[in-house]
Amino acid sequence: MWYQLLTKWGLVDAYVCISAVQKFCRRNQPDEAVKRAWLLLPDDDYAGYDTWLWSRLLIYCCEDLKDSDVMCKVSALKDSYFRIKKKNTWPYKEGRLFVVRAIELISSAMKSRSTTYRTISQLEKPDPIDLEYEKKVHPFIWDIHTKIGKAERTAKWLSVIDRCDQEDTALVPVQVMTDEDKELRAKAMIKLWKKDDDRLFDVE
Repeated sequence: MWYQLLTKWGLVDAYVCISAVQKFCRRNQPDEAVKRAWLLLPDDDYAGYDTWLWSRLLIYCCEDLKDSDVMCKVSALKDSYFRIKKKNTWPYKEGRLFVVRAIELISSAMKSRSTTYRTISQLEKPDPIDLEYEKKVHPFIWDIHTKIGKAERTAKWLSVIDRCDQEDTALVPVQVMTDEDKELRAKAMIKLWKKDDDRLFDVE
């Protein structure tokens, strides 16, 4: 059964309003998105749908954005909004600042639907995994944290340098090592060499 939820003063169906916020953010039209978000926020005699709005804003970040840092910022704005709402009897005007800022960030961010498409294609209906095939084609999956990998590790010996090289070459994409990175890597190898302990060393 479909329930109609009306926004402030019964102007618009809340479902339509929530959808409009995302569609205008997607098109980098923050002014239009804010107008719709306004109708979802609490007022003196209106409970509003601010919890639902913030939940949807965070989902937009996953669905439409390339930069995951924006989601962290939106999440922080959400927390700030509800902290003010909890402490203040009339937080609505101040709270709008956080909503507007979140919409500005989402609207101006670089867009990408890759997460949405990968979720639909891979997670909702995953293909069956052939473990024997995986072991032949992707042997690096069986590291020291798995029973098979631990047994195989015991049967062979790798030098500390070999283990570090295997880990480093597996990183994609990888940032070019700085002098500080190289120094830290050298210190780690020396420590492992002295202790001869690779319990926490995850090769590949």
